[in-house]
Amino acid sequence: MLSRRRLLLVLCFAGLLRLFFGDFIPISNVMYSSLGAVLFSFYLAYHTRLIVGGKNNKYQMNEKDYVFGAMALYMDIINIFVQLLTIFGEDDRK
Repeated sequence: MLSRRRLLLVLCFAGLLRLFFGDFIPISNVMYSSLGAVLFSFYLAYHTRLIVGGKNNKYQMNEKDYVFGAMALYMDIINIFVQLLTIFGEDDRK
């Protein structure tokens, strides 16, 4: 399975291809948005795990990082929502 870092690189590369070549594959917009939704779902799980912490976690946020934790969760949820809107709003554009 792809790691989050590799998935982010693939997403950036696909974005650059879409920037220069447009819709080079008829369903490239749906694939790009699906990949983005999966990526930000992983980030949402990762940031939630950082906030919740626990005894056995190597990395966790402390009490002073509550603003960063809230903003990270907020941005993850907003990005997932935008990607899902792009996926489900695809029929309206044509």
